[in-house]
Amino acid sequence: MRKITIVYYSPLGTCEEISQRIGREISAVWQDAEIELLSLTHADERKAAIERGVSCDLLFLVFPMYAQNMPRQVAEMLEKCEINATFASMVCAYGKGNPTLALRRVRVVLTKKGMPTVSAMHLPVGRVHKEKTGSPVLPEYDCAGFVESTLSNADVGERARLSCSAEEKKAPHYYL
Repeated sequence: MRKITIVYYSPLGTCEEISQRIGREISAVWQDAEIELLSLTHADERKAAIERGVSCDLLFLVFPMYAQNMPRQVAEMLEKCEINATFASMVCAYGKGNPTLALRRVRVVLTKKGMPTVSAMHLPVGRVHKEKTGSPVLPEYDCAGFVESTLSNADVGERARLSCSAEEKKAPHYYL
């Protein structure tokens, strides 16, 4: 059984909805997966997550972009939490601006913690769209394709990781 943890910070509920959608898509592809949603939105949830730590095969981080960066709450969790994940994936929700820098900064932190990133996506969202349709995610961005490619990359990466020599496994690098 594969364990997947989806960690999200969602002060407006948008990233929580995206996380739930990702969880449903994972369940459709990997029926045997154990999926955990872990919120960092409230201080008590964040504190509990940091104290408990995260151990999984695949870690998804879902967060909004604040001033071209990850939110302080996500940075705090990444800094203080013991995370043991084979691979990581990121989703950055944004309204305006360019999320590339935020995704790059998170990837650097994950790499320093020994987690290669197998995928990343920036997802434009907006309050106006949510008011009109009830969903904050713009319809042309479908999570299904992203999740399928992430799971495929994780499978390929795991096979590559297992075939590496002991020396190669010690070196922090991307398998894909």
